[in-house]
Amino acid sequence: MAEVPWPHGRCILCLERKDLTVEHVIPRQIGGRLTAKFLCKPCNDQLGYRIEADVRADPSIRLAARQLQGEIPDLASAICEGQPYIASGPGGKTRGTVKGGQFRIDAGMREDGSLVQPTPEAREYLQRALVKRGLDPDAIKRLITRFDEAPDNTVVELGLDLRAIRWGIEEIHPVLEGPFLSSAVLAKIAYEFLACHAGDVILSETPQLAGLRAAVLGEREQAIQIEQLTSRKYRALHGLAMDQCAGHAVVHVCLFGWLVYRVHLSRVGFPRPYFIYTCELATGTEHCAELPLSGGG
Repeated sequence: MAEVPWPHGRCILCLERKDLTVEHVIPRQIGGRLTAKFLCKPCNDQLGYRIEADVRADPSIRLAARQLQGEIPDLASAICEGQPYIASGPGGKTRGTVKGGQFRIDAGMREDGSLVQPTPEAREYLQRALVKRGLDPDAIKRLITRFDEAPDNTVVELGLDLRAIRWGIEEIHPVLEGPFLSSAVLAKIAYEFLACHAGDVILSETPQLAGLRAAVLGEREQAIQIEQLTSRKYRALHGLAMDQCAGHAVVHVCLFGWLVYRVHLSRVGFPRPYFIYTCELATGTEHCAELPLSGGG
């Protein structure tokens, strides 16, 4: 894991001299590895709770994780954990979440009056229902065993107006709704990558840098402009690059080789050299190199 040295002793967000903690420039929740010890704990916690908490909920992030799960299974599982999915099978479509790497349906009542529950809860529900109907323990055990041993997608008649079906699941897909990656997250990534270039210059209290710090906190979005693009294919790779455009700094953010953002830091200029950073997510291999002069600016 690459860590950018930070000997300046002050937090780059509140500018106060405090004990500093390790910050991941690209959020750790989605596999970021580039770090710097340049945020105090209150600011680090604030970014975690207010800014980065919903990063995994972005449907485009979850789609990328799903596309790359063969290459980055552990990271893909971590991103999918607790997120909403739609399962489809002979019983129709059902919402649920992934927990512990397994899909778990959401309990609820269907329009036809049938109750949908995860299998363990359904088994307990049936046991309680049979007890309420006055069956003796041996009869209850036989009926529950019948339910346990029944093939998927087969109606199990339990008598006393009870029947159950253990629906099989053929495929699951992420629910394509939820908060997209916020401008504050992209402002945070861009500002922190700028800090990796700028050193203690980032601690300046100029209006331009104050505006960027406000954008990181979601308070002044006009301090940045964001272009969203896409690449040609998904890759198990994150990347960052700093460049300039029309006299202001631009940070290129690439996530999973597919999601590409150009974050324009309005009215903020910074001299060369500019650097490009990449991280191969499957191996953890990181690279950093000076960005060659493009000629276009």
